[in-house]
Amino acid sequence: MSKPDAIIDPAGIFQHADKFFRAVEQLHHTSDRKRFVQIALPIMVLSAFASELFFKCLLCMETARIHRTHLLLDLFEKLSPKTQRRLEELWDQALLPRKATLDELDKSQIVPRDLRSNLASSTDTFRLLRYVYEPGPDLVISISDLPLVLRRAIIELKPEWNSDGEVAAATAGQWMNVKFDVSDKVLGCDIELRDGSSVRLGAHQVEAKIFREARTGKLFSTLEMISNLLMKTNTRKQDLIKPPAAAEAFAKGICIGKPNLEMSFTPGSIELCLDDTPRDVRRIVFDVEVTVRPHKHTIS
Repeated sequence: MSKPDAIIDPAGIFQHADKFFRAVEQLHHTSDRKRFVQIALPIMVLSAFASELFFKCLLCMETARIHRTHLLLDLFEKLSPKTQRRLEELWDQALLPRKATLDELDKSQIVPRDLRSNLASSTDTFRLLRYVYEPGPDLVISISDLPLVLRRAIIELKPEWNSDGEVAAATAGQWMNVKFDVSDKVLGCDIELRDGSSVRLGAHQVEAKIFREARTGKLFSTLEMISNLLMKTNTRKQDLIKPPAAAEAFAKGICIGKPNLEMSFTPGSIELCLDDTPRDVRRIVFDVEVTVRPHKHTIS
């Protein structure tokens, strides 16, 4: 165990977590159902541990600190609001293939589907499953998709950490000669102000002209600020597609991700004008969802 003041590289946490994730994936693919029943409990323990490590990787990326707890809900709630929202979106996407099954279960008992509720009911899974033979309350565990969701969130931020991607090796490189259609949806932005406070703008505010350039007095909307960013960096929408996203879109027909789009400003250059008191903007992190699909004429 590292010392409390040790500097930990989040890439190292990811690599460690990924080993347990791969073990879970390998065990899940057993075709012997009788054997699967026998190893289901160990699979859940490994899955919970992988989730804990992926959570700690995300936290280390955000705070440069190690958080020493096994409680999954506590780790989730320590993440930034933006990361929490993205995990909830990825969780909802992961549940879609099982919607019919969950709808059927709802006829006999209501099954919580949101991420926070499932984390609350399964927060201490790693500890409790290791001592399941001891007397205690019945366990409710419904986070089998969690390691994959967390891993996807990390790979969106650090695509270079994806050693073999989430697609079969047979598709590797085949996407390079494929044309992709890219669509985007601006969900809002997170604004860091020079006074240390922050403001979240939602999708309904992206067209409001609330950013003022102090030098010229010109007003810009969130959409215009994104356009300015792409123009200044000579970036096209297609340039936002990273190799792992292209490979996943080629293999699965679609990939939904969030590129890292942000702007930082010198003191006094950009002001937020939501009311009569302009506030100096330090940084804007744009919340943009990009959907990538192979162009229909390139799909054989």
